[in-house]
Amino acid sequence: MSTEIAGGGQVTPTALRIMESGIRRVLAKVGALSGEPPPAAAKTRIMQVRGQDYYVYALDPGLFEPLVELGDAVEPGTPAALIHPHDTPWREPAIAAFGRAGTVFARASLAASNEAIASFI
Repeated sequence: MSTEIAGGGQVTPTALRIMESGIRRVLAKVGALSGEPPPAAAKTRIMQVRGQDYYVYALDPGLFEPLVELGDAVEPGTPAALIHPHDTPWREPAIAAFGRAGTVFARASLAASNEAIASFI
């Protein structure tokens, strides 16, 4: 049994607590642990991406500065990130914006962006 914890090659104390609690609940459910498992911290929420326009792409290469947090509610046009040009740092950064309303649930963990990398979902 395994799980992805937080993504992006990092683990936070909160993500570790969620993962440990979840694994304990699964093990209790299949009978591998006795006693009551810890309660879930939150109710499971099923989310889906219904098309390519739910992704935010950096349109220019540069340094990625996120402007929103995971879990934030966004509307069309909400700025998602600033892309600072690394080859011409005196230029104003490009703005990558959301095209659809929704809840932010994934973010690229790279500091540098290019046109081929989705910044947010």
